[in-house]
Amino acid sequence: MSVKKTIVDEDGNDITINDVNVGDVIPYKITSKVPATNGFESFTFVVRDKAGAGLTFDNKPVVKVGNDTLVRGVDYDVYAITIAEDGTVTRGEVIAEDAVVPDGQSFDIVFADFVALQAKYTFNAGDDIVITYNSTVNEAALTTIDGNKNEASILYSKDPANPDEPLG
Repeated sequence: MSVKKTIVDEDGNDITINDVNVGDVIPYKITSKVPATNGFESFTFVVRDKAGAGLTFDNKPVVKVGNDTLVRGVDYDVYAITIAEDGTVTRGEVIAEDAVVPDGQSFDIVFADFVALQAKYTFNAGDDIVITYNSTVNEAALTTIDGNKNEASILYSKDPANPDEPLG
């Protein structure tokens, strides 16, 4: 399974931005695919977004799977995460929808049970998962050639016989 993160224009088309200023809003799109959940009674799927200190997450993600728009707090939750220098990730509390998020806050979008979501909605394995949100360039933004890192990854259940096994 794969994940792709891009910056998009107002029409949702992927673009490249090389020049931003403090206060500029950057619209992001993360895409992946609905996992095959055959043999699973429950299937956890996580989209992890690692933000650099120079970006402030707007805390208003829109999650669409196939033709369905999912409901935050019902179909998925957004958790604050902390990433140590050695790469160790600690998941914190659910971020409330009306919360102001600190600069550089990384987060997980957690679908606790994709099997239940597939039964509730009309999507199938292989359909697109599209998450859109904005981040604002803040005062901690880097002005070097490397810019401000902001990357996405996915974690998911691997073995239907061991549902409590850590996500990979």
